[in-house]
Amino acid sequence: MKGMKQAAVLVIVLVMCIAGCDVYTSQAVATFDTNAASARSAADAANAGQTSQPAMAYQLECFAETFQNLSDAGHWRQPTYTAAPTTVPTTLPWTPNPQK
Repeated sequence: MKGMKQAAVLVIVLVMCIAGCDVYTSQAVATFDTNAASARSAADAANAGQTSQPAMAYQLECFAETFQNLSDAGHWRQPTYTAAPTTVPTTLPWTPNPQK
């Protein structure tokens, strides 16, 4: 009986450990790396006064959509955005992603 209780506790602990872990594929990690580098580049350009407002709006929209999709994944939902915005705006206001 004692062995069965220990086995049950072990199974419960393993299930809790696995359920609490996020599993990312190499493609997801590569996307995170790309987004981090792009965010750094956009922030540096804005800080240096080298980025126009429409270009910055495009970058921020891409980041917002990425983080929304990550949030969706964390809640086990389908991604809200299935493709990135395809055009960089030349003026504001701008309709960033018509698929929403």
